[in-house]
Amino acid sequence: MRVSGRTAALLVVCVALWGGHYPTAALVVDDISPFSLTFLRWVGALLPLVLIAWVAERPELLAIAKALPQLLLLSCLGMLMYAMLMYSALELIEPVPASMVGASTPAVLAVLGALMAGERLNARLVIGIGVSLVGVIIVISGGNTEALFLTDFSRGHVYMVGVVVAWSLYSIWGRVPGVPPITAVAVQAAIAVLVMLPFVALFGIEAPSRSATGWALLFIALVPSVACYVLWSIALRLTPSGHAGVFLNLAVFSSVGLAVVFGYKVTVADLTGGAFVIAGVLVSSVSAARQPPPSSPEPL
Repeated sequence: MRVSGRTAALLVVCVALWGGHYPTAALVVDDISPFSLTFLRWVGALLPLVLIAWVAERPELLAIAKALPQLLLLSCLGMLMYAMLMYSALELIEPVPASMVGASTPAVLAVLGALMAGERLNARLVIGIGVSLVGVIIVISGGNTEALFLTDFSRGHVYMVGVVVAWSLYSIWGRVPGVPPITAVAVQAAIAVLVMLPFVALFGIEAPSRSATGWALLFIALVPSVACYVLWSIALRLTPSGHAGVFLNLAVFSSVGLAVVFGYKVTVADLTGGAFVIAGVLVSSVSAARQPPPSSPEPL
């Protein structure tokens, strides 16, 4: 796999921290709505992102202006759609099965990357995706396929499928020509806040009513929203998105570990389905790693 030691270290730290997002966000959405969490998250992250970008990268405003259409698309996918769908899912299902469904992201990312780059899907990749799909079905159904037909049960898992697709597309299109990675994330956060402001003015937002919610919200604003997005964006400049996606497997382990600490249950179906998902992802990742990167890595 064409991932250097430095890039691998960035991805390991990034994804291990990202795993804590699921159980922490689940605590917050018990107190405030997914919309309020999404807005407060990016408001809290915006100033640190802007300061880091300004000090570290000294961005050129003209380059940002030229890239605004792509930055708008990325903000809608990675800042708004990803967050709103994930938090809506966590209102309906617990963080462990949510993270297990999210673990199928590397396989989906590999397939979409191959398709959008015009590369041929080989048998190993197809098999890996099939194995991952079996794992997702086990998690969604709780080991009982009849549960798939219960709308109230499955809606949260459908949202998580949307999360997987949104993040895969965000990663594929994540390189913004001419705009440094931290600056790109800061601009996307600013766009997300601006897009949500009219809705905040019309409908208002909920403030945390518990101190624990406030601390969890602070963690989400600073760690998944600042540290992880910055590390992920930097890594995408150093390696193809399909190769970076392999490391998303680590999020399952940190997510499950923290969820257990928080008192969430882990079922046999979660563990069994998660094993299938990770096995399928590993098979797909071997296939993706053997494919040469696109001749032009810049999206759009």
